[in-house]
Amino acid sequence: MKKLLSLLVISASLFSTSALAVSEQCQRIISLSPTITDTLLSLGLEKNIVAGTRYDRLPKDSHIQQIGGMLDPNYEAITLLSPTIIFADLTEDSPQKRKFDTLKFNTKLLTFTSLDEIQQAIQNIGAICNITAEANQKINEFNLTLKTTQLENKSPKVLILYSYEGDDHLTQLPQRAAGKSFHQDILEAVGGQNAYQGELNAPIMSQEGILMLNPDIIILLQGDQNKELDQSRSITTEKIHPNWRSLQGLSAITNDQVYMMKGEPTFIASPDAVIATLKSLHTILSQ
Repeated sequence: MKKLLSLLVISASLFSTSALAVSEQCQRIISLSPTITDTLLSLGLEKNIVAGTRYDRLPKDSHIQQIGGMLDPNYEAITLLSPTIIFADLTEDSPQKRKFDTLKFNTKLLTFTSLDEIQQAIQNIGAICNITAEANQKINEFNLTLKTTQLENKSPKVLILYSYEGDDHLTQLPQRAAGKSFHQDILEAVGGQNAYQGELNAPIMSQEGILMLNPDIIILLQGDQNKELDQSRSITTEKIHPNWRSLQGLSAITNDQVYMMKGEPTFIASPDAVIATLKSLHTILSQ
């Protein structure tokens, strides 16, 4: 009996310490993007998230509610949830941010368009929520992956194209390419060159434009439609053999270097998703 009581005291003590580790600001969090939600989950804040967007991938039987999307949040539902903080990937002058200010919500803005910004967002969440140890641990894991996935003596020219569920990618060429974005940062971090060097993100590429770029490797990224969170952040990779008739002269097609990377992490800029994408991209480019 004494042993049991001791265990209960220890368990209560651990629970209390865990609760105190999160700041008052982060007791009731609302996330306004799938990337932010996945980042919060990777930092161990699931129990503090009261709501997210309709696009979030959540753990099975999650208590987290939906309050619309980043651009069309349900302000009445948000008010009823009494959040202590809202994390959003918005600009200061966006109508959503102005509405939150009018309603006097505690809103913190985060950005994830580059690897530096992703690490900064992790640090900001750590500081705001008083979980700097967890944030630092995730940043260390992030940086270790960056080091261990760098190519040696290779610098292939890679064209990344965005593909979507239901697309006939074997006969129809995806049109949108990865430009200035975290995808370009990931590619360059591994050691590849982005075949598209323009200033736009996700520009529409013509067949003539792709022929002029003549990439060594083409990679199609495709997110899935699974609404439940895959805790392993798994990505499947496979070599594909598309029948893009007008592009048969491309180096990537001639040399059989066209790949598909499929999985929700390929489209999300959270730390765990980026780590998974770095590893999968390194596997392809190392071949």
